[in-house]
Amino acid sequence: MNVTEKALDSGWVVLSVLGRVDAQSAPALEERCQQVADRASRLALDMSQVHYISSAGLRVLFASLKNFRSRGGDMALVAPQASVSKILEIAGFNSVFKIVNSDSELK
Repeated sequence: MNVTEKALDSGWVVLSVLGRVDAQSAPALEERCQQVADRASRLALDMSQVHYISSAGLRVLFASLKNFRSRGGDMALVAPQASVSKILEIAGFNSVFKIVNSDSELK
């Protein structure tokens, strides 16, 4: 898994995730999310290049969402692939997370 970062003029920080989010890579993603939480209030994870997410990855997403919201911030998921989107739906995350098709939709 690789992660790159960019800041948007809207105040969102976007972490673009590439590869699998599984038990092996989830701790690194959690650390990156925490680093963003320490300096920003809104995080978007660009999931367009994530082709697999495990329960460990789902745990990181939910823990990070709780962390941002407990600080008065927010978190969004951007453009998850169909296979990941289905897992998010089964887990009920589509009713908890803001999910957008493009980071240009983040306001």
